[in-house]
Amino acid sequence: MTNPRPRLARPGLRLLAHLTLGALALGSLTACSGSAPTPEAPSPTPTRDASSRPATPDHAAELRALVPGLLPRAESFPQQAPKVSTPGPRVDISVPAAEQAGGHVWQESNVGLSFEATELADQRWEPDGSTLTPLLLALDKPSLRFGGNSVDRRMWWTSRQKKAPDWASATVTPDDLARLARMAERVDATVTLVVDLGHFDPDRAADMAAHAHRALGSRLKAVSIGNEPNGFFMASQARLSARDSSWSPEHFVAQARVYEKAIHARTPNLPLAGPGTFDAKWWRAFAQAKLPQTTAMSQHWYPLWSCPNRKGATDPRAVPTVQNITSPWLHQKAATMVGMAQETAASHNLPLWLEETGPTCTNCRPCTPRALASARRCSWRSEAQAPSPVGSAWSCSRSICATNSRLVRCQSSSASPVRQ
Repeated sequence: MTNPRPRLARPGLRLLAHLTLGALALGSLTACSGSAPTPEAPSPTPTRDASSRPATPDHAAELRALVPGLLPRAESFPQQAPKVSTPGPRVDISVPAAEQAGGHVWQESNVGLSFEATELADQRWEPDGSTLTPLLLALDKPSLRFGGNSVDRRMWWTSRQKKAPDWASATVTPDDLARLARMAERVDATVTLVVDLGHFDPDRAADMAAHAHRALGSRLKAVSIGNEPNGFFMASQARLSARDSSWSPEHFVAQARVYEKAIHARTPNLPLAGPGTFDAKWWRAFAQAKLPQTTAMSQHWYPLWSCPNRKGATDPRAVPTVQNITSPWLHQKAATMVGMAQETAASHNLPLWLEETGPTCTNCRPCTPRALASARRCSWRSEAQAPSPVGSAWSCSRSICATNSRLVRCQSSSASPVRQ
C-alpha cells in the first residue's frame, strides 16, 4: 500500500493509543505492564453478494484512507465461543434517563484515548494536516491521557533545554505541550497528564505540571503522580523496576506528598488524580492520604493477564481466549474488582476513573485482540447496569481497539504496524 500521507513515514515512530469507553471494565489483581502485542495480518474477508453487504459509513472509509492498515470489522472469531447446553433467561437492558439513574449521566469526555507520555514529542499532535485530527474528531470531545510505563522510565522533561540522560528515549518540552494544546483546542478535548515519579524529582515534575497548566488551561483536568506505582518493583518484571523490594504503598504516599507540595507551590489549584494502580491496597492508601486538590481516584485493569510461559504467577482462567473473556468467572471477577474500587472511591467522595483496561495486556496471544474485543463487546451487554458517574473517565487499552488505535508507518510499498 502506498502511503497517502508523508507524515506517517517517520521511521522509529511508536505511537500507541488506548481507546476510552464508557462501560464497566474487567479486573484481575496482577501486573499489566507487558510490551504491546505484535498485530496480526488481517484474515481474508469472505466474498459476499454485493446486495447483502452492509453499506460502509463515509467516515469509516475516510479513516481507512487516512490510516493504512486500518481494518474493517472482523467477520468471525478465529476461536469458537464455549457452547451453552441450556440457554439462559432473556435479559432486557435499557439506559434510564438521568433523573431515574440518581443523576448519573454520560458526558462527552467519557470517551477518549490514552497515550504513552513519550508520544507528547510526536509532531503529529500539530492539528493541521495530522492524521490524528480526524480520528480524535470522530470521538466527539474526547479525553486524552498521557502516561503509561514510559513516563517513569523513558520520558525526559525539560523547560531549559537540558541534555537528556541516557535512560531517556524521548525529550518533552514546553513546545510539545503548546502543540498538544492546539490539538486539544481543535478537537475540543480535555487532558490528564502523568508526571515522572520513577526518577524522584519533584521540582522537575512540578515544572512540567505548571507548563501543562499554562498551555492547556481548563482543558487540563488532572495531574497524576506516577503511572502504576505498585508496579515499580515486581520480581516477575525486573526490567520495569523503578524501586527496590522495600517499595510499599506507604513509601508511595510519602513521596506523593512531596510531589504534591512541589506541584501546588507552582500551581496552587491544580487537580490531582491517582494512583492509577491495579492493586486494591495501593488505591486505598492513596484515597486515605487525602492529598490536597484530589479530584478523582484512578484504577487500571486488564483481566486476561496470564500466559502459559509467564514468569511468576499464572492462571489458566486469565489466558487471552474467547472462552475466558466470556466466562462467568471473569464476569464475577469484574464485578468484584471494579466494585471494590468504586466502594473505596465513593467512601472518600471521589469519582472512579478507570484509565486503562482492555481484554489483555500481554504479548501472549492464543486469540487475536480483534476477536477478544468483539467477544467482550457482546458480553458487556449483559453487564451494563447504568451510566458511569459524572466526572469519571472509563478507558480501554490497545487490545480492545487494536485495529483503530494502532497507527502505522509505510515502508516501501507495504504498511507495517508500529510496535511499542
